[in-house]
Amino acid sequence: MVKQTHTYSTSQRGMTLVDVVVGTAIMLMVFLGLFGAFKLSIELVFSTKAKTGAVFLVGEKLEHIRLLAYDSVGTVGGIPQGSIPQTEEVVLNGIPYTIRTLIQYVDDPADGLGEEDENGIVADYKRVKVEATWSIKESIRSTSVLSDIAPVGVESVSGGGTLKVNVFNAQASAVAQATVRIVNNTLNPIVDVSAQTNDSGSISFPGALEGSEYEITVSKAGYSTARTYATDAGNPNPSPGHVAVISGQTSAMSFGIDQLSSLLVSTFEPIRDNSFSDSFIDTSKIAESSNTTVSEGDLMLASDEDGFIPFGYAFSNSVEPEYLHAWDEVRFSTDAPEGTVASIHLYYWDGEAYSLVPDSDVSNNSTGLLKSPVDISFLSTETYSDLQLYAGLESADSLVTARVLDWEITYEEGPLPLADVAFDIHGEKIIGSDSEEAPIYKFDESFVTGSAGERNISDIEWDTYVIGLPPSSPYALVERCPNTLVVTPNSNSSISLTVDTKTTHSLRAVVAFAGDPVSGATVTLSGAGGGTQTTSTCGQVYFSGLTSGDRTITINKTGFEPYSENVTVSGESSVSAILIPVE
Repeated sequence: MVKQTHTYSTSQRGMTLVDVVVGTAIMLMVFLGLFGAFKLSIELVFSTKAKTGAVFLVGEKLEHIRLLAYDSVGTVGGIPQGSIPQTEEVVLNGIPYTIRTLIQYVDDPADGLGEEDENGIVADYKRVKVEATWSIKESIRSTSVLSDIAPVGVESVSGGGTLKVNVFNAQASAVAQATVRIVNNTLNPIVDVSAQTNDSGSISFPGALEGSEYEITVSKAGYSTARTYATDAGNPNPSPGHVAVISGQTSAMSFGIDQLSSLLVSTFEPIRDNSFSDSFIDTSKIAESSNTTVSEGDLMLASDEDGFIPFGYAFSNSVEPEYLHAWDEVRFSTDAPEGTVASIHLYYWDGEAYSLVPDSDVSNNSTGLLKSPVDISFLSTETYSDLQLYAGLESADSLVTARVLDWEITYEEGPLPLADVAFDIHGEKIIGSDSEEAPIYKFDESFVTGSAGERNISDIEWDTYVIGLPPSSPYALVERCPNTLVVTPNSNSSISLTVDTKTTHSLRAVVAFAGDPVSGATVTLSGAGGGTQTTSTCGQVYFSGLTSGDRTITINKTGFEPYSENVTVSGESSVSAILIPVE
């Protein structure tokens, strides 16, 4: 019998799972593409429909305005006045629109501008702007149209006067595209109109109705705001006050605005004495050691069954103050009986490891510091920001050990950040005076620093600012750096306030020349609690714990004439000294 063998080809089988998945994915991609195209076409149709409606509305509004008599072309609450609403809400084909209408007089340069106008009338014709805005998917769209409407016959202004506003910046340069808002609630109808300055930083409102109490506000995105102020109980003498318009005359006002800035105020405690010390009660202040031990309040050689080990060493913990101001001294006490050695050395972190401070900076450091205390006040805090003490102990007699009784590194630390300090700040720009003729400042605020001893004041305008502590503060001002704070436009300024616990009587002295602080000047104050101090980099010194009464302050600095002044100390007193250079 012959066996028959059957072979089946896999190509005759049905679709595999992979085929189904791939096919489905392809169909899905095609479907999504068609859906996206369909959705886009729908949005395009809607957008075109909305734009067409907007064009129709602004055209219809403009045609309506053109049909009006020239003297009637104006807006409700605008300049010139009229019956046309400044803002209207309209729904067309189910789409809501906002229609805004702005009408202004225009001074045509053909017959001269301003005071050089040939016929003295700066309102040559009216310019109408109609704008429609609408929303598509939270995106604001707009379209607008401009048209000039001229009077029939000779140009004229139907009553009223002209209100002109000039806007400049801190450098007295023109500010273009600044928004000028004019409001007068005493007229009927009420005036409320806004427009933007031209490239010369000016805008005129001819045809303004005669009246007083025109409120003017000038603003621009990212800029400070300037305005007029009402006369009231809080500001009986405003400057500038609201403006009056007289028929046939021009009332001109100028305002200064510029880019806003920020100011960082930091509060600190004064520089204080601090130290690292170890009297060897335990090993908690030992960073590394070999063949040494701490016992009975001493650092000594370790011992074994044969007695004290011949050599051992120990490193102290590192001394790296976060707010290091200056190093002071190394102090130590040792006991080295005959046949033993206790040598003390000073190490510093060089960026990779602890290394010996060179003998050129600390004498005899390589062989061992000779006598306590050792002056290290001249060490650079930048190079030597991290110090460490080292003790090497040796003994030629197994029955005797050298000992280190204690050691210490002293330094000045600070200023240290101080949290939750209240302070007052005001600028020098004045907006009026009170009933007692005391100035009312445009910016006059109170703040408190945060947990890091800082407070950032954003959106502050250019000015010269005075910062101090409120009378109720438990602190006294030790130093303000800089003493005079000038904030310029579009800047990030900073100032530090160093404060200390208030005493009954104190004196802060500020020493300067040509507006700059004088550092390194010797200041001597006579009387109890006085003494001699050296001015800081900010040119200031502070004497606390004084008694009240008359004293003499003398100041000396190489290159300047000696300065002397009689001062009366009472409460928190201060004195400013301007030095004169030697000729």
